[in-house]
Amino acid sequence: MEKSRFEQALKKVVEMLTRLGAAEIWLFGSAAQSPDSAMDIDILAIFHGNEPYKAVMERVYSNFDLTIPVGCDIIAHSRASWQEVKNLPFWQHALKHAKRLFPPVDQSPEADSPHSKSRLVIEGDANEPANG
Repeated sequence: MEKSRFEQALKKVVEMLTRLGAAEIWLFGSAAQSPDSAMDIDILAIFHGNEPYKAVMERVYSNFDLTIPVGCDIIAHSRASWQEVKNLPFWQHALKHAKRLFPPVDQSPEADSPHSKSRLVIEGDANEPANG
């Protein structure tokens, strides 16, 4: 994917999700590992609260701007619904190489990885999707 198009799409998605109240936004999948060869963007957005997964997804996609210049898959959870799925093998694998997009993190070597050494999400770790 062309770098400027990729960056433009990421910026637009982050702006949209923060406007909707996302507490955390993570890029995962091929775009997180190799943006130059990625075909689409995969996003995990975690919102405050305890809404069911379906309600959060409906809220996000009913407000989704369809003018994003690349394919974009957004998976949106409330903190409560994230608690129910965060330890599933899919998420453990998918988040090994994820990049935190929002809120910004420091520039330490582990700041861009939500799972060092494939560990589970631990409460309070600023570099991993939140627990609560």
